[in-house]
Amino acid sequence: MLKAREEEFGEDFRQFARHRFLATIDGLWRDHLLAMDHLRQGIGLRAYGQKDPKQAYKKEGFEGFVQMLSAINHQVMNMLMRIEPKGAAEERQRMEQAMARASRQRRVIESKADADGQAPPPERSQQTVRAGPKVGRNDPCPCGSGKKFKKCHGAGDQPFK
Repeated sequence: MLKAREEEFGEDFRQFARHRFLATIDGLWRDHLLAMDHLRQGIGLRAYGQKDPKQAYKKEGFEGFVQMLSAINHQVMNMLMRIEPKGAAEERQRMEQAMARASRQRRVIESKADADGQAPPPERSQQTVRAGPKVGRNDPCPCGSGKKFKKCHGAGDQPFK
């Protein structure tokens, strides 16, 4: 996959990827060191839980390191797969502008048709008709359970049985 991206972008892609990889490692390493500092400050509390603080620090520090490594791989690959050639970004922007212009023109044509009376009137929404009287939230449920309506059939869209 990376070879295809490198062929698409040329030799500059490799240099760009190297730079982004190092920048990602740098940022995540700083975050890891900060997390380790916070862990070190609170690790003494593990002794209250009958755990060896030194062993807990080693275990949690290693788990954090493994998470950092997977985050590096995920972020770098995600970023490298999402970049576009400069021409493609400009083409996408031109397409979005053309679509916006067409949408504006369509709205103008529709508004002129409404003013001329040629367009059909908008449909009215159908009003629902209730079969029985309206049940209040705190009234007893009509199903006969003895519960309030809000706790019985008012909690969801359950039909009465």
